[in-house]
Amino acid sequence: MTSAIPPAMLDGVRRMNGTNRFLTLVGLVLALGVIWAAVKFGGTPQLVTLYSGLDLREAGEMTDLLQKNGIRYELELGGSEIRVEPASMARARVLLAQSGLPTGGARKGDELLDGQTWGKTEQEMRLLERRALEGELARTIGQFHGVERAVVHLGLPESSPLRKLERPAKASVVITLRGGRQMTSEEVNGITYLVANAVPQLSSDQVAVLDSDMRLLSGVNDGSAHGLTSRQLEMQRSVEEYLAQNAEKILGTALGQGGARVQVAARLNFEQVDKTVETYNPDGAVLQNEQRSETVAADSLDGGSSTIVNNTYLNSRVVEKVAGSVGGIERLTVAVLLDNAVLARVAPGQDPAALTPRYEQLVRDAIGMDSARGDRITVTAMPFEQVLAGPDSLTDEPKGTEQVIMVAERFSRPVIGLVGILAALILALRVLKPAPAARGGTPTLAGGQAGGGAFPAASMPEPELPPVSVPALSAVTNKLKNEVQAESTQRPEMAASVVKAWLTEG
Repeated sequence: MTSAIPPAMLDGVRRMNGTNRFLTLVGLVLALGVIWAAVKFGGTPQLVTLYSGLDLREAGEMTDLLQKNGIRYELELGGSEIRVEPASMARARVLLAQSGLPTGGARKGDELLDGQTWGKTEQEMRLLERRALEGELARTIGQFHGVERAVVHLGLPESSPLRKLERPAKASVVITLRGGRQMTSEEVNGITYLVANAVPQLSSDQVAVLDSDMRLLSGVNDGSAHGLTSRQLEMQRSVEEYLAQNAEKILGTALGQGGARVQVAARLNFEQVDKTVETYNPDGAVLQNEQRSETVAADSLDGGSSTIVNNTYLNSRVVEKVAGSVGGIERLTVAVLLDNAVLARVAPGQDPAALTPRYEQLVRDAIGMDSARGDRITVTAMPFEQVLAGPDSLTDEPKGTEQVIMVAERFSRPVIGLVGILAALILALRVLKPAPAARGGTPTLAGGQAGGGAFPAASMPEPELPPVSVPALSAVTNKLKNEVQAESTQRPEMAASVVKAWLTEG
């Protein structure tokens, strides 16, 4: 086996002391560990989350389907999270969607009625029908935009001829939204009317819609204090956002994107006043009714008659019914910030404060400010920080961060493998490099005299060695090896003492 090892490596190992041999052995072990880590972690792609927050039974169905289709996966978080390779993400989602997975924890729908119903009582059938209706409604609502999961509970009264008064049907809907999304009143009303029209004898005012944070979403259009407050806040927020967007749009055209920031505070009038106005005109008279009576004398020779006219007049009147508008703007307060750097680039050499009146008039005309109403605006020019570059940049930042992470994960595998290979090469060269000769030794001269005393070692010229060919060196090495083996066989006690000396030096 030693014949397969290069002679130079054997010679280098022989010249090492115990410490160098131990360090070399440790280096080889570390090199093997680095190579193993490069193969283990560098060659295996990192797994990404496919779905999380799963029911254990549903997670089992999904993993069975992935295993049948040869998709590698791992379970995390106690089996509620499934992770797959990035290259298999799209294929896994399509396969699971074809099988209707995941269901989001929703109940089953009409498939509850597909089983054997023979032998079930009437009460059990009503229970199955109610559960099937709840599951179908939850499945339909869960497919709406922005809805992650929906749960529907129905409270249906039992009809009986012995009961004179029946309780009205009621329903509750719990919705989990994606990414902190907020539902508008129109969307909540749509869900309310969907449930009310799908359940017999259920009115829309008996449907309660809540979100996962236990906030009531339905009832914003009724006359309750909660409904009015929610509607008023939503209307005020929409008016302020609309006016601020109009102002920033026109300023962005002049200064560029991110050159100005606008905030609008609107005070709206939510008082609804209905007035009836009656106006009378004293100069004009209007005939209300007219009575005529005619009398004819019977004993008169000439047949005379008389006519009496009785008229009733009223003054002219105008009746006006005026319904006051709800949500009218009472007052606007606007704050505008302009970037000094942008103003210096648009109008170089001019004072930024002198340019503010021009942009103030633009904002006034853009949002329809009225001085008679008491509207107020403040325009200030100051340097912007880097984080105020614009709202779009803040929205796109997480996407760029995720993209950088994906690129880093993609190139980390070949980098780890390259580092492992370089470490192995460096350690291999360290082993092959012969140890330097010991300095400061006293060379032995011919005749058995040491080169010390009157002849210092530094002054002795080094003799020039004749060139030795590689085959000659190999022959000498083999000869020495054979002599050492023969001597060890004849005198084993000497070989044992040499080994003990090596161990003592190490």
